Amino acid sequence: MRGVLQAVIPFLAPFVLYFFWAWLARRPALADPRSVPWIVLCAAGLALSAGALLWFAETASLPKEGRYEPARIEGGRIIDGGMRPATQ
Repeated sequence: MRGVLQAVIPFLAPFVLYFFWAWLARRPALADPRSVPWIVLCAAGLALSAGALLWFAETASLPKEGRYEPARIEGGRIIDGGMRPATQ
């Protein structure tokens, strides 16, 4: 769910801002769908979504130091995996 929101919210942001601006300016653009700059709004939304996904992927990645240990089963119990400090 978090991944969907991270992609959908940045995509919808330009549309929300445009329609809010049109509503504040009392423009007739809301009455005529052909006057709405759909291509520009979609391009801006895609650019924001791509940027947000790249940013979230970079900030949520595992640290470069250490080594990854996968989850394992010991004595019938699941031991969580994760990053372990690098041994020298």
